[in-house]
Amino acid sequence: MSQSILIIEDESDIGELIKLTLTLVGHLVTLVNSRDAALAHLETTLFDVILMDYSMPGMPADEFSELVRIHWPATRLILITAANKSSLLARNISADGYIEKPFDPDSLTRKLKNLSGGRTQAPY
Repeated sequence: MSQSILIIEDESDIGELIKLTLTLVGHLVTLVNSRDAALAHLETTLFDVILMDYSMPGMPADEFSELVRIHWPATRLILITAANKSSLLARNISADGYIEKPFDPDSLTRKLKNLSGGRTQAPY
């Protein structure tokens, strides 16, 4: 099933790889390099899923997550991180799940499919 996905990734090579991977399997993908840019897109476009890098300059991940939960509660938020304790980070910002870096394209699409099925309980 095709989904509308917003990717927030400040490393352009990683962002482009994720975008290409998800576009090739039929998703509609928008890539931005900051959480502020993501908020601008969210004001005009409804997304099914947000894939967000945790470690980025600018707006803190927890603040962005809170705004998503208030204004776009049906949108699933999935954390992308290379940090230790990924599940704890995801839980702390109320993400629906997480994808650990590094990842290969096949594992990315499988994990996204598993995590984006619906907002019930986060798989920590």
